[in-house]
Amino acid sequence: MGILADFEDSIGKVIEGTFGGIFRSHVQPAEIARVCAKEMDRSKKLGVGKVYVANFYNVILSPRDGEALSGLMNTLGAELETYLLAHSRENNYQLPTHPAVRFITDPELRLGKFDVIGEIMSQDEIDKELGIFVEPPATPAAVVSNATPLVPEPAPPTAPVEVVIGEGEEEDIALAAELVSPATGSIPLGELDSYTIGRKDTCDIQLQDSAVSRLHATISNDGRHWILTDNEATNTTQVNGYPITTRHLSNGDVITIGTTQLTFRKIEPAPVPVPLIEPPIMTTPEGTAIFVSNQDPL
Repeated sequence: MGILADFEDSIGKVIEGTFGGIFRSHVQPAEIARVCAKEMDRSKKLGVGKVYVANFYNVILSPRDGEALSGLMNTLGAELETYLLAHSRENNYQLPTHPAVRFITDPELRLGKFDVIGEIMSQDEIDKELGIFVEPPATPAAVVSNATPLVPEPAPPTAPVEVVIGEGEEEDIALAAELVSPATGSIPLGELDSYTIGRKDTCDIQLQDSAVSRLHATISNDGRHWILTDNEATNTTQVNGYPITTRHLSNGDVITIGTTQLTFRKIEPAPVPVPLIEPPIMTTPEGTAIFVSNQDPL
């Protein structure tokens, strides 16, 4: 089955479940996917040994089509991002970041007409376009939604580096740690030595994100570090914007799984209070109590 057929099958199941098979938009999701792929092909820029393509896509709809698709936009956007990622890999294109899709409406467009505009943008530029900011969560939960993650982008490394266990400088970190997402608050790590991450309901950390594999990644500790391992998922596991296979996590690392972002934070142990030791008391023959210090008498 080709990647477009995979997309049609996946989005078809969503339409069946959400709309009972009755989908009233004059714009069909599969046609949007085809036009997005054509826009990716059109946007090619030649680099040194690489072909770069657009990573940010504006899907422009008529107001009535936008209203008809409103109940499907979150899922359709995630499925389109997965499809565009697969299309880029199939054609050996280089994406600056994970693809991002935004739906907007144009009152000048007639019913059934739409347009797609692709651009090559940095993650900071995409965040500004989407108005991404951090809000404190109301109630922590253990399940992550597939909403666009609102996590600040960390300073990128100077070059993509694949970290191999056993190589490079080691850093002791506290094994008490957490994964933080604005949608869920803190997901604590520490009770288990290993946590599975994926869309499957039996995963220790379940992500409700259509771009996540059923068993996407594993995070475990070796007694000194927390280690993130990609389980050969369809969509790569990334740390700070770069694909990884296995990586030691450092405080503040941003993990991207599907379209979901989680920030790894170590929890420093609380300082141990130093008990106040009272000096010994001695009594003189006259019955006077005196404190005895550890200094030599004058």
